[in-house]
Amino acid sequence: EFRRVLFRSKEFRGQISDVEKRTGDCFLKIHKSFLINRAYVECYRYDMVRMKNQTELSISKVNRKRVREFLLRQGEL
Repeated sequence: EFRRVLFRSKEFRGQISDVEKRTGDCFLKIHKSFLINRAYVECYRYDMVRMKNQTELSISKVNRKRVREFLLRQGEL
C-alpha cells in the first residue's frame, strides 16, 4: 500500500510504515491509514484521538495497545 504524504517542505513516497520510520517520534501511526503529528493532538482516548482542528480519528484495535504504551513511555498519559 503506497501513500503520498506531504510535510511542510518534505514529501515522502512509499509505504506508510516506511514514512513512520523516517519521521521518528514526532508522528504516530494510529491506523493503517493514519500517521498523525503528535504536536497537533488535543486529546487522546482509548479508541480515538481528537486533533486541534476538532477532527476525531479512530485508533484501530490493532494499534491501541502500542499507542497507549508509547504514550505512557512519553509521559503523555
